[in-house]
Amino acid sequence: MSRRSTAPPVRRGPDRRPRAAPGLPPHLDPRATRRTPPPAPRPAGRESGTGRAGKAGKAVRWAAAAAAVGVLGVSVVGWAADSRIDRISVFGDLASGDQPARTTDRAQNILLVGSDSREDMSRKDRARLHVGSVDSAAGRRADTMMLLHVSEDQEKATLVSFPRDSYVTIPAHTYNGKQVPAQKNKINTAYAAGGPGLTIATIAQATGIHIDHYIEIDFLGFEKMVNAVGGVEICTPRALKDDKSGLDIPSGTSELDGEMGLKYVRARYLDSDFGRIERQQKFLGAIVRKATSAGTLTNPVKLTKLVNALLSSVTVDEGLGRSDMLGLARKLGGLSPSALTFATIPIADDNFNPPGPLAATVVWDEEQADALFTKIRDDLPLTSPTPAASASAMAPAGVKVPPSQVRLQVLNGAGVTGLAGRAATDLRGVGFAVTGTGNADSSGATETVIRYDSRYTESIKTVQAALPGARAEAVDGLGATLQVVVGSGYTKAVKPVVAVAAAPKPAASPTPAVAAKTSTAADASCT
Repeated sequence: MSRRSTAPPVRRGPDRRPRAAPGLPPHLDPRATRRTPPPAPRPAGRESGTGRAGKAGKAVRWAAAAAAVGVLGVSVVGWAADSRIDRISVFGDLASGDQPARTTDRAQNILLVGSDSREDMSRKDRARLHVGSVDSAAGRRADTMMLLHVSEDQEKATLVSFPRDSYVTIPAHTYNGKQVPAQKNKINTAYAAGGPGLTIATIAQATGIHIDHYIEIDFLGFEKMVNAVGGVEICTPRALKDDKSGLDIPSGTSELDGEMGLKYVRARYLDSDFGRIERQQKFLGAIVRKATSAGTLTNPVKLTKLVNALLSSVTVDEGLGRSDMLGLARKLGGLSPSALTFATIPIADDNFNPPGPLAATVVWDEEQADALFTKIRDDLPLTSPTPAASASAMAPAGVKVPPSQVRLQVLNGAGVTGLAGRAATDLRGVGFAVTGTGNADSSGATETVIRYDSRYTESIKTVQAALPGARAEAVDGLGATLQVVVGSGYTKAVKPVVAVAAAPKPAASPTPAVAAKTSTAADASCT
């Protein structure tokens, strides 16, 4: 297989569409989830990098970073061969409201997608890997979605897995020249309906997290990278056999090469999609441990294989240039396995059947999931306890969300020069995450108004406690960032607020701040 040339990428394989249910667009038909049409083709051409190639030390750091994202490949290349990487436009078509504002300066949020495209696979490879024919999965589909968060201090990273059947809102989009309104569906439908761009918009709106970059890898790319590090060691307490994926390993410890590793992370019929996520995270941890073990990264043969696997398999967004790659390499290259945390989204219902033909969806626990995403947005450790309340701070009854977890945009509604900036400084001073300032649509307002999305009923209580004289106004679709429209009557009267902590339950260790299941890449337990 060779995807690298100076000519524009060319798609192969038939353009077949699934049959849709009456009155439902084909790409939103739940009966067609296994046979979805491809998103828009990649634009012709590729970017090429500029500048000098990295030195040997950078190469080693880059390889460590590459291994850190394991299953989905990888993020960084600091080589002169940068121009060989496929780049596609994924952010250019996003509307202004598709992405929430950034809340940190240097932290990075990268969407990692494992594509189950069969278009570049031979019949022999498809049979060997048990992935089915091109006809059974027309075009490209998202097999796995993960969000990689690299902390602002460059000392830790978090990887969050999204269940494939997560029931989320797919934003309004155009499909086959027709406008499709926003509607609820399974999260992987976003990729089938609108490719990477719609996938980014969907996840950004569902989580409130700004996505900075996009990285995609296919089945063969994953297999190559596992083989490039020499395979990984996996321990399982019971034998695992799944005829659908071709997985067949005994209980105990096994050395898995790329082919069997792919079957291990893809198996869906051993238990559930949640068991599949656990295996993927376990496999990722094994890759990180293997890549950072003595001799792996210093072996020139393995390092060359890893580089070649990346160059032939990774597709990235158009904005991920050489300097970004090297910067990300420096962030990830020195991480130890214990510094990479895996997290799963808290679930309220894993078998929800909404009205209509859609069935067996996964509903997130809204409160706990938002707590997880807020921690990531604010670049806070997932398992750190909530800071103790200050003795001088107020603790209004019913306030559950601390100011640090509330994002605010401050707008000047009075037309008074510098008013929004002063109010933003006051709000930052008591801990609110102010994302920016600006002018309201009209001026001359005397009253300060807090605009909020009706989904965030707890966050508005925190802002009202800080601005007791302000009026709250619900604005559907506003999103996770609240707006404070400052009127001319505003004075520096922002009150400090601390959320009331629930009574602690007896426990052998402190209760984590986020009720999400977490582990690290250092965990090599046999479970």
